[in-house]
Amino acid sequence: MAAQAIKSAYDGASPAISPRKVLLQAVDLCHGYEARGEKVVALDNVNLTIHEGDFVTVVGPSGCGKSTLARIFAGLTMPSSGQALYDGKLIQGASKERGMVFQELAILPWRTVAGNIAHGLEIAGTPKAERARRVAELVSLIGLEGFEDKYPRELSGGMRQRVAVARTWATKPPVILMDEPFAAVDAITRITLQEELIRLTHATNRTVVFITHSVEEAVFLGDYVVAMTARPGRVLEIVPIPPMGSERTWEDMIKDPRIEAISAHVFELVRGRKAPTARNEGH
Repeated sequence: MAAQAIKSAYDGASPAISPRKVLLQAVDLCHGYEARGEKVVALDNVNLTIHEGDFVTVVGPSGCGKSTLARIFAGLTMPSSGQALYDGKLIQGASKERGMVFQELAILPWRTVAGNIAHGLEIAGTPKAERARRVAELVSLIGLEGFEDKYPRELSGGMRQRVAVARTWATKPPVILMDEPFAAVDAITRITLQEELIRLTHATNRTVVFITHSVEEAVFLGDYVVAMTARPGRVLEIVPIPPMGSERTWEDMIKDPRIEAISAHVFELVRGRKAPTARNEGH
């Protein structure tokens, strides 16, 4: 039953044949660093292709280099060897085309919710009327109505993370990179944020690369899951998720036998207890 469910997911959602524009690529990507005088290899020969409109989740054991991969795509870390490409061009630094949401909150305590969301737009010189329109749109999309004039100290952890997400979305970067953004919130808030993120992504047609240590979160959010090996991190398998649309909910997902089988498969992959299927090459 589990094998058939996974096969059905592959048949119904194969990312390998997508005709859409390629936005991000990792080509033979390797990265290492020194820690206490020893060389640590974080990523080894990672090959991955991400198309426009994809929601990609990356999951793997702690220390497997998944956050490093996101930082390389963001242009915040330069790889030791290999290439990271955006729209066919070598990534050589940070860019307005690739926004990043960190696990640590990156909002300004002296600005209101609306002021934080508008901050990047102000820097970009966006006219005041357009700034107000975009802020209002994002406030509605991500559930911040009524909190526009509140300061971060007046908000819960989940609300502050909503602000961080909206702030990154406001400048409309084609790619959003998210490094475990919901790790610090409680389980119920996390589910709500995940469902809101799905709606926001579909409403704005962004390409998202989402780093997580949670298999359930990876399977719930992703169009496909990139399962990584333990350090040094390599792409172990790319696992597609059945199309669920913008209205996917946890209630629907947990009732779907295909999702249950895929979650079990990914869990065994990242624990190193299961050999990958034939589809384990770079996307």
